[in-house]
Amino acid sequence: MGWWGTKPNVDSEVGKATAVVASAAKMRYDSSGSLRKVTKQQWQDEAWRHYEECGEFAFLVDLIAKAMGRARLYITQVDDEGRPMETPDQAPAGVNETFLGGPSTQAELLRDAGIQLGVPGECYLIGEPERDAEGKATDRERWFIASVEELTERAGKYVLDQGDGARGLESDETVIVRIWVPSPRKHALPSSQVQSNRRVLRLIERLTQYVQSQIDSRLAGAGILLLPNELSFVAPEQEEDAEDGVSSFLSTLTEAMTTAVKDRDSVAALVPIVVQGPAEHLEKARLLSFATELSSAVPAMLDGAIRRLALGLDAPPEMLLGMTQANHWGAWMTDEATIKYHVESKLELFCAALTEQMLWPALEGAQGVADPRRWIVWYDTSELTQTPDKGADAKDLYGLGELSGDALRRETGFGDGDKPTEEERELRRLLEIIRTVPAAGPLLVTRLLEVAGVSVQLDPEALKPQPAPA
Repeated sequence: MGWWGTKPNVDSEVGKATAVVASAAKMRYDSSGSLRKVTKQQWQDEAWRHYEECGEFAFLVDLIAKAMGRARLYITQVDDEGRPMETPDQAPAGVNETFLGGPSTQAELLRDAGIQLGVPGECYLIGEPERDAEGKATDRERWFIASVEELTERAGKYVLDQGDGARGLESDETVIVRIWVPSPRKHALPSSQVQSNRRVLRLIERLTQYVQSQIDSRLAGAGILLLPNELSFVAPEQEEDAEDGVSSFLSTLTEAMTTAVKDRDSVAALVPIVVQGPAEHLEKARLLSFATELSSAVPAMLDGAIRRLALGLDAPPEMLLGMTQANHWGAWMTDEATIKYHVESKLELFCAALTEQMLWPALEGAQGVADPRRWIVWYDTSELTQTPDKGADAKDLYGLGELSGDALRRETGFGDGDKPTEEERELRRLLEIIRTVPAAGPLLVTRLLEVAGVSVQLDPEALKPQPAPA
């Protein structure tokens, strides 16, 4: 999908270096400096076919991709131990707001990249300057994801065809970053979850085709009804100009059957069709059907194949099989595991490719950047993080004196502005004392009224307990 152009922030050296034009001039496509070869694996066509035809597979791929789209990318630095600083404030002001077109563009880029990494296992991030009506480059950028079928290399030049016609890409004005899941056998080649699940996906495909062919055979026709000439149709009324027996019987039978189909409220839909004739001829009436009987084993086989697929894909099986057996804690743990192992792993591939292929080459020689490798592209998944409802547990711990009021308010969704004032606290304590020790009521009345804001003149002697009568 193409995005409208966005203007990069070039007020800092990092911003200037990461702009499309500056990055493209320093891109390293391979060790020889020539264009990187764009290759396509044979199994990737089958992977796309399964994605387009298997709804269960497409559902999981799209779900992970949509989760990736909710992450945010930013440029930051690493500390002395090589760990990313978990704040986007490390980059100069304005850089991260426009990096890769800003948050809105990043969401679509990450979602599209998630699908590509989940199906063929690789894609290309392309950035180019937006062009005006005359074809001249402007100061705005356009970023998008291209599949291995859309980008090719011909005669030393990249050619892009996204279905609207092929066009060449200027290598000195275009950033092209290859993002792929490395194969454990040959790391330069892409890998995908489809490869290890091809047999299961083929089984689902063939079982679905088998069921569809059976249904089609039933829709092709109701078959042939074989009737002896000696049979006759008992009709409530006989036409004056009766046809020959066979033709009259067939026409009346056809009319009764079609009426029941067209009008379900008609009597013909409820009353059976009556046919009379010699007993030996009634037994010879039969229906020759072209339909194939549906196998009772197919549903179980299909369910088993879907379960195998759920266990084999790069996602928790519960996402496909459902979470009817999981409580709210189990659901939260599954979501956390999904983010950590299935979403963040692909985000790390995306960030590593951008860092190594675009950011580091672009920062080499930039003024004010002493060590380009201290800068990296990183991600933020805070919008994806879900925490369990700990309100009930917080109340119990607060009642036992093991939790502070601030923590209780935080876990139950309230803030510091909701906490009671000191006067409200004292009033509640006094009321609790009077409730538990009624005899102390007269002694606390004065203070209780003061805290409540009631001004009353009381006689202290009248509040003293009176001696019991002798």
